[in-house]
Order: sequence, then structure tokens, then C-alpha cells
Amino acid sequence: MSTKTNVERTLEEATIFHILGNDRRREVILQATRNGEVNVSELAQIIAEKEASGETTADELYKSVYVSLQQTHLPKLSDEAIVAYDAETKTIRPGPRLDDVEVYIDRGSIPRTTLSVPFAVSIVGLLVTVGAVLDLPILARIDVGLWGIVVLFLVVVSLAVGQGRIQRLL
Repeated sequence: MSTKTNVERTLEEATIFHILGNDRRREVILQATRNGEVNVSELAQIIAEKEASGETTADELYKSVYVSLQQTHLPKLSDEAIVAYDAETKTIRPGPRLDDVEVYIDRGSIPRTTLSVPFAVSIVGLLVTVGAVLDLPILARIDVGLWGIVVLFLVVVSLAVGQGRIQRLL
């Protein structure tokens, strides 16, 4: 199924919201964003596992998910050039317009470890600062201004590392 699309135009918001109105299409976009090229079978398994409930297992959902991806969702995303779907190899990869919709994707909650380190640094910084201001032994020797700069720097660095921004800058 090769449909020519004008990739130069950007997607209209209404089209983006229609596309993102389906959980399976959002997951396809998320997986293409995270993994680049993805096998449709693996994609169907991921989606089936997410949709499985106490009443239905992922194995029971797999065929339905796989068929709906091939017949409905992947052609729609491919027609809009959000993903490139190769029906012969049964793979998808990011399309030229993936960036248009990826900004709207909820990538899930922030992992606890991403916030726990900056939080711990902030608590230690606060306790040491209060101790220095109250002239507690040893802590009274700390320059509060310099200490504040060090703590703030450590919080920013730990947040950046937790979100992977440092690796992208290097």
C-alpha cells in the first residue's frame, strides 16, 4: 500500500488529535519514538500486554491487536507519514511527520529514580543550610551562599541526568 503524501505540509491539529484519539495508535507512535524500527509482531505483543486485564490475557488479545494494527492503524499512520510501514517485512519505523505528533504523546509518569536523587539532594541541602544558619557545630563554618549554589547545581545536574538531557548534549 503505497500512498503518496505531501510530506512538506504539517499536520493539522484536528488530524493529530484524531490520530492520537486511539490508544493503539498512540502506542505505535511511542514505540517508534523509543525504538526506531519495530517489528509489528512485537508491537502487537506490547499492546496486547498493556490491554490485558484480569478477564483477558495478552495471548487472547494478540491476534485482534495484530489484525487491527495491519488493517487500520498502521495504514492510517503511514498515510499521514507519521510512521513508515513496510507491509512486506512487517516493520515500522519513524516517518517524516513523527515529530508533529510525538510532542503530544504522554510518555508515562516520570520514574521515581528520576526525582528521588534531586529530592534527596534538596533535603540534604536544606538541612545543612538550616544547620549553618543556626550555628550548629561544624555546619556553622559553611558559607551558606556557596552551599546554596552547590546544592542548586547538584539538583539541576541530577534532574538533567535523570531525564537523559546530559547524554543528548554530549
